Amino acid sequence: MSATVAAAVRDALLSTPGVVALVNSSGPATNSRIFASYRDATGFPCIVLSYGNNSDVSPALDRTDRVRKLDVEIDCIATTAKGSLALAEAVRVGLHGAKGTSRSTTIMEVRVNNETTSYDVGAEGNEAGYHITTVNAEAYYRSGSVNPSSVWQDGIDPNPNPA
Repeated sequence: MSATVAAAVRDALLSTPGVVALVNSSGPATNSRIFASYRDATGFPCIVLSYGNNSDVSPALDRTDRVRKLDVEIDCIATTAKGSLALAEAVRVGLHGAKGTSRSTTIMEVRVNNETTSYDVGAEGNEAGYHITTVNAEAYYRSGSVNPSSVWQDGIDPNPNPA
């Protein structure tokens, strides 16, 4: 399910005009420079999405509400700090509070937590460095199924022979 949620977050970025205007290489929005896990060598600015913890956040012990959270790290990469920060701001504005259905998955809410900025000097002496502003977000969604938990007092099943 997390791959579907990850794709839905990418879809949300592709439907944000401010983001697409900055990362669209040419043609339809699907040609935008938004990548999963690693950066293709197609130019700047671009976005690289990384996915972290995918966990239950259900307050109910049996998790029947099926609420889960996927941590998303969105690296906004550009050749200048100004470009990186502008892209991160477009991402934040487009994603914070976003909700809806994409790819048959209902995203209840996307929450942007924070932003950090860094500079990568490049791996080789002749390689130019680039600026990275990372936007950390959480996507809350309902999973398709759960593995309910059962806790019994003193470890004794109160209904050992269910009908």
